[in-house]
Amino acid sequence: MSFIAKLKDSFNGLLKFLRDVRTELRKVVWPTRKQTINYTLVVLVAVFLVTVLLSVTDAAFNVVIRRLLGI
Repeated sequence: MSFIAKLKDSFNGLLKFLRDVRTELRKVVWPTRKQTINYTLVVLVAVFLVTVLLSVTDAAFNVVIRRLLGI
């Protein structure tokens, strides 16, 4: 197979891939603006709560380790 034929096959494969991507993106049900804002707020609250939980846990372990080591 010549270089030109391989290049043409690769280009045709890329075009097919891009057409398939476009077709699949048309099937996507995008969230509304209100849903996006709500989901974002849920994620931010969850991140905040996990941050607080990890900070408290870290502080507790810090106290325990310092007492064990006598620092």
